Amino acid sequence: MVVTVRYGTDPEPETFLLGVRDRADSDGVPVCSPESPLGRAILGAEQGRSAPTRHPTGGHSG
Repeated sequence: MVVTVRYGTDPEPETFLLGVRDRADSDGVPVCSPESPLGRAILGAEQGRSAPTRHPTGGHSG
């Protein structure tokens, strides 16, 4: 699934494919694994809602 997210107060959204890298098309769309912290947060979120995530460095966003 192609998703668009906005991080905190950053005005620029990011669009990427939420899926497995080896199944992604080579059209230049970045890929995010559903097993990553961001992927898990997106899978559990409702459209238009904030979804906090844990950064690999231990910080939070949301």
